Amino acid sequence: MSADELRKRGNEFFKESKFHNAIKTYTESLEIAVSTLTLANRAQAHLNLGHNESAYADADAAVLADDDYAKARYRRALAALKLGFRKRAKRDCDILLKEDPKNSQFLKLQEDIQNAKTRPTIDLCHVNKCETIRSREPLKEAAIEQNEALPEEEAKLPEEAEPSKNAFRVPLPANSGNQFRTDFNLMKSKDPMYFGSYMLSMDVQRLPAILDTFIDGDILGLMIRGLCAVATSVPKDRIVEILVNVSLAPRFDLAAMFLDGKDKKILEDLLLRLPKESEELLRRSYL
Repeated sequence: MSADELRKRGNEFFKESKFHNAIKTYTESLEIAVSTLTLANRAQAHLNLGHNESAYADADAAVLADDDYAKARYRRALAALKLGFRKRAKRDCDILLKEDPKNSQFLKLQEDIQNAKTRPTIDLCHVNKCETIRSREPLKEAAIEQNEALPEEEAKLPEEAEPSKNAFRVPLPANSGNQFRTDFNLMKSKDPMYFGSYMLSMDVQRLPAILDTFIDGDILGLMIRGLCAVATSVPKDRIVEILVNVSLAPRFDLAAMFLDGKDKKILEDLLLRLPKESEELLRRSYL
C-alpha cells in the first residue's frame, strides 16, 4: 500500500474510534513518506488516548515543517497544556488568535490556559520502550475514558489538503541515511535548536540504521548542541531515548572520539540535567 492509502486507512480506523490501530497505520504511512498531514492526524489520535507527550512530538514536528499549519499548532498547544507547559501552550494560542481572533476553539483554549494557572498539574510520562523490553502481545482496543473531552470539531480528522509552505522549516524526519546527511547539511550553519527539534521528530528505534556509516563528529556535535537547546522543553526521557539509540549506531564510537572540547562541555551540561542512572549510562558511552 502507498503512504496515502495507509493514511486513508488510518483515517477509517480513527472514525471508528480505533485509535491504537489508527496510530499503527499512520506510522506505517510515515515510514514510506513523511507528511505533515499524517503527523497531525497521528497527533490527534495520541491526544484522544491521552498520550500527550507523543501527541506533542508529532504536532511539534508538523509545525516545525509548516509554521502555518494551524490545526497542528492547536494540537501542540492542547498537548502542551495537558503536560503542564502553560507558557508554551499560551504562545501557540496567542499565534492562533492573532490569525483568527473569533475562532471559538482558540478562545476556549485561551480560557483553559488561563484557568489552568490556578490548578495543580501532574506530568505523566509516556515512554516508547526499546524492543528488548517491549511486550510481544499485540495491541488491543480498549475503551478510554477521558477527563476532558476535546472540542467536538477538533475531534474530527483534519481536512485532506496539505498546508502551505512559504518559509524556512525544519525538514521532516529522514527515512534514509542519505536524506539525513542532506538535512544535516541544510541545518549545520543554522541555530542548533533546529537540529534538536529535527532529532525529536525522528523515530528513535530507526536511528541506528539511519545513522549507520553516516555518523561522524560533526553530526554528533550538532546533535548534542541541538538537544541541549531544546532540553528544557521536552521530557528528559525523550532526550535519554535519543542519546541511547544514537550510541547504538555502528560508527558511534569513532564519531565520539572526534567530539571537540566545546561539544564535550555542552554534553556534560546536558547529562547533568538527566536522571542519575541515565547520566551514568550515557557518560560511559559518550565520554
